[in-house]
Amino acid sequence: MNEARLEELKKILNERRQNLEQGSRENSDAQNFDALNFDTSESDTSNSNASNFNASDLNITNSKALNSNDKNSDDLNLNAERGRKFQNLDPDNTTLFKNSNARNYDKDPIIIKNYEKFFVYAHLLVFLQVSGLLISFIWDIVDFGHIYVDDYLEACIMILLISVITYIFTAIRNKREIRFTDQYIEFLDKGVVKRQCKVEKDKLCKNFSTQNFRTPSFIVLVIFCVGSLGFFFVFLLCMYVANIFIKFVVYFCINKGIKGFKIFPFIKVDEPWHGGYLYYSVVVSAHYYLIYLYSSEIYDEVREYFLQKNINIDYIKKDYTVFI
Repeated sequence: MNEARLEELKKILNERRQNLEQGSRENSDAQNFDALNFDTSESDTSNSNASNFNASDLNITNSKALNSNDKNSDDLNLNAERGRKFQNLDPDNTTLFKNSNARNYDKDPIIIKNYEKFFVYAHLLVFLQVSGLLISFIWDIVDFGHIYVDDYLEACIMILLISVITYIFTAIRNKREIRFTDQYIEFLDKGVVKRQCKVEKDKLCKNFSTQNFRTPSFIVLVIFCVGSLGFFFVFLLCMYVANIFIKFVVYFCINKGIKGFKIFPFIKVDEPWHGGYLYYSVVVSAHYYLIYLYSSEIYDEVREYFLQKNINIDYIKKDYTVFI
């Protein structure tokens, strides 16, 4: 009789373990209570072998299984909640929200050097001269079949000198910086905030040059191309080549390498600030609107900043024009 009871008890325990593994909490709780009563009432008549399967062993087993089920249930609930959050986000930007340690840019802002003024000045003082030099080079080859090396060497030295002077006064001596906070992109000059730009996706643009293309400029461009019988088109092409060349040289000088170089290194965050109505007509007056991403590390850091605002700068609109 005792052996029969022992086999019956083993069978009941096995069934209850299976129920616990399937996550049947309510059924397992009721069965645990019955098992305790059964084991207590029959403990006096069972032999020494049956005493190995007592109520305390059952309680320990049930407790471990219940704790495991509770933990799995909590993990499932947490994952489901995260899944609902990710479904409401743009797929390109959800990677940022997977990191629970999102950066607080008010306490730990990004601060980068501002090369905006150099490129605004270089657009007039360097790009045009390099473009003119290229056109002259093509003209000499087409019309005369040869070039005057001494003349071009002198012109290159002059352009290089202008470039160095422009860089010294607009980048090195000017203590300009750009600070990225949670609410604003701030343009600083010698530590003083000169302009605060709120991040608005509609205003963001990746510029090829320092200026945006405007419809009147397009009309002028067409007139020049037609009137000059294609000469102005060649000049414009040389402007693009000169623009890429100057950006390449500046990037190489800053980073001592070309890793991460991009032909669209500028992000326009707002309309240019000119400082006055009359001053607006001056080409080199545009300030506090342009971010130059001068290294791959800076690009990645700024990209993460915009991702936290659900903006991927890899896919914002681009402006391809080089003509002011």
